[in-house]
Amino acid sequence: MTTQLMIKSPTIIIVFLLIILPIGYTNAIEYSNFIYTETSNQDNLTKTQPRVLDIKHYQDGTAVLPNGSVIPKDFDGIQDINYYNPRNGDNPRRLDFGPSYLLPDTNIWSPNDYIAVNIDPRKGFLRLSALRGTNNFEWVQYKYIGKGRFDLLQNNTVENLNLTNLQVSVLPTLSYGYVIIYTNTTNRTLLENVGLYAIFLNYSQNKTSQPLVLHEESAQNIIFTKLTCSIDYINISYVCVLTIEQKNLAPINGTNNTSTITNTSYIKINFLSTGPWLKSYLTLNLTLTSFRALPVGGYAFISQNIALSSAVNFTFHLYDEYDKSSTWEFLQQPIISNLVSSYDILPNNTMLVAQNESTTAWNLLTINLPHLGPFNDSGYGNLHVKSAYPSKGSNNLTLNYDVIYIIYQEPVLLSDGNLTIYQLDDRINVRQTINSRTCQCNISGTTVKINIFSSTFNYPGGNYCIQIDNNFVKNAFGEPILGIQQNIWTFETATNESLENSNEDISGILRLTTEGTQYFQGLNDSEKHSFFYNLMHELTDIIPTEVGRLGTNERNQFDPADSTKILILFPIIGTNGSAKMSTDKIAKDLDQLIKNKAYTSISLGHNTKYLDETYGLGLHNMVRNTHCSHSSVARSKSPESENFTILQLGFNLFRFVTFTIFVVLYSPSIPILFIPSVVFLVAPIVFNFITAALMCFTASIELRIDLTLLLITWAPNDDFIIWFLKYRRVATLFILLSIIHIDALVMLKSCLVGLEHFNAPLPDKSSKIIFRGSCFSLLLTELPQFIIQVIYINFAVVYDIIPLLAIIASGLSILSNIVSKL
Repeated sequence: MTTQLMIKSPTIIIVFLLIILPIGYTNAIEYSNFIYTETSNQDNLTKTQPRVLDIKHYQDGTAVLPNGSVIPKDFDGIQDINYYNPRNGDNPRRLDFGPSYLLPDTNIWSPNDYIAVNIDPRKGFLRLSALRGTNNFEWVQYKYIGKGRFDLLQNNTVENLNLTNLQVSVLPTLSYGYVIIYTNTTNRTLLENVGLYAIFLNYSQNKTSQPLVLHEESAQNIIFTKLTCSIDYINISYVCVLTIEQKNLAPINGTNNTSTITNTSYIKINFLSTGPWLKSYLTLNLTLTSFRALPVGGYAFISQNIALSSAVNFTFHLYDEYDKSSTWEFLQQPIISNLVSSYDILPNNTMLVAQNESTTAWNLLTINLPHLGPFNDSGYGNLHVKSAYPSKGSNNLTLNYDVIYIIYQEPVLLSDGNLTIYQLDDRINVRQTINSRTCQCNISGTTVKINIFSSTFNYPGGNYCIQIDNNFVKNAFGEPILGIQQNIWTFETATNESLENSNEDISGILRLTTEGTQYFQGLNDSEKHSFFYNLMHELTDIIPTEVGRLGTNERNQFDPADSTKILILFPIIGTNGSAKMSTDKIAKDLDQLIKNKAYTSISLGHNTKYLDETYGLGLHNMVRNTHCSHSSVARSKSPESENFTILQLGFNLFRFVTFTIFVVLYSPSIPILFIPSVVFLVAPIVFNFITAALMCFTASIELRIDLTLLLITWAPNDDFIIWFLKYRRVATLFILLSIIHIDALVMLKSCLVGLEHFNAPLPDKSSKIIFRGSCFSLLLTELPQFIIQVIYINFAVVYDIIPLLAIIASGLSILSNIVSKL
């Protein structure tokens, strides 16, 4: 346990590590002394006698190291005058606490403010102060914003207080809020009453709650002279001791005079967030100065009296949870402290009392207070936790273990708090966050079973810790039970696991959210390069896996299924077996981490937060090489050889349909291909239409050249016109199909299976137009479309069936066109 001391003359802060002494087996309380001699030769220090002004202990679960060493703060180079040195443009923040309080209608300064640090200091503190010129108090919640700075969170007032009989105490609550406990005079009945009241404030609450009545009685001759309050960690409640003085007049024997008799009594009140729970009147043979609920059970009533000019007498009275006086015996009673009477009680129930200082040394008396509560300490920093699994300190947890068990001392219910699992190797990495409102949890009496992701404990030999917030569970009264601080519940996974499944390279696909896509599109090329690099680096830490197991070729495209999102391709690199995780395992864990983004570190990364949790990790199923079996078809002049044209027509129809779908649905995902794709889809249609019209025109007329007269005349081609009129439906169909590919017109003269429908009397000049149009289509239509498909393969991240069929169709169309020309 580490403790922070404030030392004056020279005024320095010292952190020391306290040696924990075991509690003995007798009823005598054990003591020990810690003496430290200042040896600093820093010129800027005054070198006068040190003073222990205050003792504060850390609240972050810092481990106790039994070496008794002291780590002094280094004040070399620091001036005696306080100053603020802004760095990197970090301007100081000023908190306005308002004017000093003056008693009403006077100029008498009367400090009236109270500070309560949140039970989680990272959440800030509450300040309660009297408002000048009123009978009101203002409370202000401040939040911690990092780098030693605070900012106002919420504020409001507590009104109509009787400042002449006011006692106030402010405590943090177990649910990260605050409670203001105060005395006041009220007129709830015909008689004037005095009472003790409590106002509970949730964290970031903006209005003052209605006060709870903890205790009330007639105000006749009654004054509340002292109020001391504390958190009762054993009973999960709050406890106050109220000192009450009642003055009565009594006759003096034998005279007509009276005297004032003052009776002092003490009442201990345990209360919950819903109201008072238990009251008991105490008989104390001391003048109560302070009161503390002990961390491991029981209570300490403390009286402090100045004994000499430089010392204070401490007198302790210990009581158990049932208000019975403890039989443990203080061998040193009273205890002599320094004049400031600094003391603290550490979470392990060790009390520190500052002794009188010498010229160069200061001295602490350590007192091992007895355990007066009903629970044994199981080592989890919370007496309400009886045991847990994985066990604290274990080193053989099965990889991918997916259940956590916590056994409490009493029956519990789920409440509203987080359980966070960290990995502690090299850096702190959040593996999973679980909220008790939404978790997959089962409770059976005192046992809580929590299902977790199989990817959480996935690293062989990994160091993990589990932190539980207060209010993850609550007791039968609805009060939040304390959690477990970070770095206390620690354990390791087993290291002897062998690689499972495939360890070959895998190509994975990630998808950005719409917000992530907009962010990515706004980056320049250099920033996009950094985005890919940082994304892979963050994923390497989050999975976690070895550096180099993830890579990126920076390939990306719009998702054909959702054009508002971008797909990213990245490889998972296999190894020769020396790695701790297989590629299959990495892919599986990453998919789970992304799909549960809200509960993992994926949501915390600067770049990983843009990954789409509805997509996860897709596996790349692109086929890069298409193998087609084909044979050469020799073309002869016999009519039967023209039967190949029907196969050629089928390939062209296949190509046209698949390429059209590709242009509409897939080419927009690769912006550089979209316009060329549209051009090479539409332009061939226009060209084929013109070619078909020209062919029909030349087939319908016959040019006649008279060289003698040098005349060129034309006349209708009666044979073609008669055939066309007779088979106009077939002719019209194939003329329309020629818009897809001009070779469809070849079917009209193919003599297909000997049918007259396919025996059009086309003149040679019409056949030449078809042939030349087909060659032009091959060079300026089919080949460009095929090239576009190849480029798409190299740029695409995801590649499904339609683009695959499109490139196959383009290849077959080109092949059939070439074969038909042989």
